[in-house]
Amino acid sequence: MKNEAEKIRELYDGAAANYLNLVQKSNYIGPDWLLKNVPTSIQTPNLKVLDLGCGNGINVANLLTLNPTILATGVDISPKMIDAAQQAGIYQTLICQSLDEGLTFGSDQSFDMVIALGCLEFINDIDYCLMEAARVCKLAGYFFSTFQHFDEGNPQAPRQMHSGEVLHFAYATEEVLAKLANAGFQVLSSETMIGYTGGAPCPYIFTISQKM
Repeated sequence: MKNEAEKIRELYDGAAANYLNLVQKSNYIGPDWLLKNVPTSIQTPNLKVLDLGCGNGINVANLLTLNPTILATGVDISPKMIDAAQQAGIYQTLICQSLDEGLTFGSDQSFDMVIALGCLEFINDIDYCLMEAARVCKLAGYFFSTFQHFDEGNPQAPRQMHSGEVLHFAYATEEVLAKLANAGFQVLSSETMIGYTGGAPCPYIFTISQKM
């Protein structure tokens, strides 16, 4: 029987070759939201960015239009997504692993910005993952993250759902704010929006935080 990590890996390995088209067809707003909300510190020379669930590198590619000196590290569970990101030539370091394994490759306070868009719904121990993100984020560094939104009574926002065999975890806004604060982040903004509308609309909580 496949474990959850194997299921996720297979799902994204299968999507890697056509990922950009899938993002466009699903009307996924994550990359545009990030680009519109990064702070002016994005212009800092040699800004160190950690991209969790990096996929083919779409988020870092967008950020490089604002600052071509960014030094990016990408992490993804899918070897084929890592291959696609490698071909893009925009990362200094790429690591293929599950985020449930922690961020042992990163030293304390080593990144100016951490990104986790469209991946945290797959994490089994979300509290550990957020604490690891906070550990490697510099003081006053930014954390951009999304969480699938649980809204009791809304059938389009269940506590758990599936993409094929892959289980997603969703959270109420109050849970997300508490988890981020417990990990060591100060939440600057939180907004619930439809993350993508291609197919069944999926509500997400989009958050911007700073390391305390």
